[in-house]
Amino acid sequence: FSAILPSAGFGESQYGALQRAPGRKGPWSSFFDSKMRAQSFPFVAPYQIWESFNDTLAPDSVAFTPPANANYKAGDVIKVTGRNGREFTYTLKTDLLQGDTVYVQDIVQANFAMGAFNGVWMTRDALIFGTNAKWYQILRQPGFYPTCIEWSKDGDDLFVGGNVASNGRYYRISNIRGKADSIGITSTLIYSANGQAATGLAVNENNPNDIVITLGTYGRPTHVYRTKNALDSIPTFTSIQGTGTGKLPAFPVYDAVINPDNDRQIVLGTEYGIYASQDNGVTWTEENQGMERVPVFMVKYLKLKPWNGPVLYAGTHGRGVFQSLSLSKNLSVEDKAPSKTLYLTAYPNPATEWIQLTASGFAAPNTELRIIALNGKLMHRQTVNTENIKVDVSNWTPGTYIAQMVSKSGERRVTKFVVN
Repeated sequence: FSAILPSAGFGESQYGALQRAPGRKGPWSSFFDSKMRAQSFPFVAPYQIWESFNDTLAPDSVAFTPPANANYKAGDVIKVTGRNGREFTYTLKTDLLQGDTVYVQDIVQANFAMGAFNGVWMTRDALIFGTNAKWYQILRQPGFYPTCIEWSKDGDDLFVGGNVASNGRYYRISNIRGKADSIGITSTLIYSANGQAATGLAVNENNPNDIVITLGTYGRPTHVYRTKNALDSIPTFTSIQGTGTGKLPAFPVYDAVINPDNDRQIVLGTEYGIYASQDNGVTWTEENQGMERVPVFMVKYLKLKPWNGPVLYAGTHGRGVFQSLSLSKNLSVEDKAPSKTLYLTAYPNPATEWIQLTASGFAAPNTELRIIALNGKLMHRQTVNTENIKVDVSNWTPGTYIAQMVSKSGERRVTKFVVN
């Protein structure tokens, strides 16, 4: 769905059958022009929309003429409707009288990118209903089979993964903002994986230099890489497969997301379900509580209102879509700046028979303790009257758990622990 026009949506069936609708009830229709209708698409053709309510590099302008019997002075704020149908405000620089027209930069922008065989195409008209959009090609690579697309937050870079024959390729498409067409847009090959399939990628919402890429194919030792200089001419990618007992098993990985609240946390969709790391990929844990070990081909975060941390969605092969309200949301809270008055610790960690939680600064007796499994199941709940709480975990399923302390005033502190 669109952020600019919340009732508008996009959907796709197999082989690039992309459609859009202006409202939740439709009508749904294609918005390909003749160039896009001539393209061929993979079974799942990746697409992503980037939107901005204040794109100061936008190449478009819209005309505004005062209505009858209205005159404006410099400094007045007028309301202007952009080409995407969304209204925005503009402060006049000069007086505007009857019969005058002022051209205002259209700062409300939407860029829609879609992968097809041999490259990537883009349109700036995805939200202009009633006519076919104008599409242009921004990546040309003969034999390229796209599998994943992700925008940088500022919309100036688009990262694309795919394959040429059996070889994975990741590209960065740059200088997109401020362009009315493909002229001036550049592309750079940033990673090659010969003999391994490019499957997915994640871009740090807060830092476009920070991306994670994933690879498929059995018989290879590494399937996850990360770079912190993705915008450089030659980025450096490092394996984050992990080490020791926390190493990620050597199976295909299909997608990744970086927690926007805590970029040390990475979640993967793999051949055997969900795996997550809380320490930049040094150690990994299986996080399949509530779902079976099934291939997960897509993982995505959504930000719901009111904001209480990102919500994770996992798209599986043949078993539907799963949601986690706790895997990222609760863990991310722990890594924010600690409260000056509250803290919560867990010992021993990992635990086998029992866990002791030590709280300080909470106002007893009206403080509540909750322990939640990563699938969202409430495992333990009690009112706290002391700083030290001991909980029997001997019959709990091995895995990671979230302990949450909430004071009477609403202050909250979170920690996590592992049960072996």
